[in-house]
Amino acid sequence: MRSTTSFLIFAALLVSLSTFTAAWPWPSFFPEIDSLIVRADDDKSNQESSTSETSTKATQTPSDSGGKKSSTVSQTKGGSSSKPTKSATHTSYDPRLPPGGITVLSPASTSGLPIFKIGDKATFGFNFTSLSKTPTALNIMATCTLNQALYTIAMNQTINATATTQQAVWDSNGYETSSAPLVVATYTLIVYDSEGSETDIPEAGYLSPFKTFAFGMYNRQDYSDDSGPIPCISCSGAFGSLERNALSFAFGMSIITVFTFTWFVNGLNVIW
Repeated sequence: MRSTTSFLIFAALLVSLSTFTAAWPWPSFFPEIDSLIVRADDDKSNQESSTSETSTKATQTPSDSGGKKSSTVSQTKGGSSSKPTKSATHTSYDPRLPPGGITVLSPASTSGLPIFKIGDKATFGFNFTSLSKTPTALNIMATCTLNQALYTIAMNQTINATATTQQAVWDSNGYETSSAPLVVATYTLIVYDSEGSETDIPEAGYLSPFKTFAFGMYNRQDYSDDSGPIPCISCSGAFGSLERNALSFAFGMSIITVFTFTWFVNGLNVIW
């Protein structure tokens, strides 16, 4: 009974306090009440639209002729703006076939390192070996390890299909004022397919990057006339100090020998 009476007293006191609090004005040291109440906006319009689609199709058609496979890969990108279609056709040959190579015919390196004069034109003649697919064009370079420079001989040089030997001509004149002038050193010829790079991995039937032919470059010098008299140090008729000392020693020993022999003979009464 006592607990029920206490509960009623506390409830009446709480109701009276809540009424008093509701009538009390908003304290000035609190922020304004209108800044604490923010209206929520449930309207959200964050939408992402994607209008481009990418589709990739790959087809492989095996063929029984020559042990090769033809694969075509095409990529098409669509969107608001039209873009061209990129396609590439690559033929795979029998992996047992060797990669294509290059044989340099001129200058011949059988008699030693070929050399060219800096400022002249250097001509290289070569042909292909073990090619199942001939490239349409070549990139031909020359590199020097002494100055770490790479020189362009020809870019996108078209293959002469009717000729048995391909040629590349390097005009080495005019490099004196360049950022990498030619130096007297050994150079390496680099030839590779213009559709690839010099670091491509060799593949059966295709031209592998060629960079095994070495040649030298030397600097030209002005002509000097050596037809005049040439001084000869050893052509003088007078004896040198070495010759004079040798003759003096021989002459002295001869005199000593004669006198000692004469004294020996007379002392022993060998001659009557």
